[in-house]
Amino acid sequence: MNGHKEGHQFEYPDSFIKFLGILKVQFRFSYRKIIGLIQFLSKLCPALKRIPCYTTLFRRANRIMLDLSETIPKSDEPLFISIDASGLKADNGGSWLEQRFGAKKRKWIKIHFAIDTKSKRIIELSVTTSKVHDNRRFRGLVRKASRKHRIDKVAADPGYDDYKNYELLHKKRIRAAIKPKLNSNPDYLQNRYNKRMLYRQKQVLLFQKYRYSTWRKKTGYNYRTLSESCFSAFKAGYGDGVSSKKFSYVRQEILWKAYTYNLSR
Repeated sequence: MNGHKEGHQFEYPDSFIKFLGILKVQFRFSYRKIIGLIQFLSKLCPALKRIPCYTTLFRRANRIMLDLSETIPKSDEPLFISIDASGLKADNGGSWLEQRFGAKKRKWIKIHFAIDTKSKRIIELSVTTSKVHDNRRFRGLVRKASRKHRIDKVAADPGYDDYKNYELLHKKRIRAAIKPKLNSNPDYLQNRYNKRMLYRQKQVLLFQKYRYSTWRKKTGYNYRTLSESCFSAFKAGYGDGVSSKKFSYVRQEILWKAYTYNLSR
């Protein structure tokens, strides 16, 4: 790490920082609690001669590059992923502050996950504000996930029913299991034939051909519910909110949680 580094040299490798970061997330410790724990362990382990200070640990933890693909088992089988979004509380003031100073409009952070339906691990994620619609992050998640993994099928709810999503999946040779909206019309714009809408029209025709229970089994849409289970386990294990204030730190905090969540599966 110090081979081509300019300025002050690193004293702690990235693997040591990752170890401390995983401890912090898994046991919900603060940075100062982690430093106190390492100080105690240094008495039992002579190799720990120096302990990182609060500033060093905070900066390194928020600047380290975490790759979720490291936590996914290597396999030649293509992945069947489910894409969905959920919200996290951005302010954890508590009920007492609301009673003392009055209730304020609660702020939310939206997390978008691409989840492997077999291993129930998070393949890719995106963090946005609550004003960003779910559908706007679908294509970005598919592109990022397809660079590192071989994707066979993608399942998503009607909020992602967009012809641009079907077009991208067709180009990537990925099968779609996206539930069309109930008011979908396969003959829409038939007089002005648009090839880009053809892939979505095929899905709408297939959805209207069978009953919902039959269509769900044929396409594998029933596996989409596993994303709800993933969100539930994620929030139960690591909280339903974030403690960071700066948005870049919020994204890194959620990435740390997702990294640790995958390792614990």
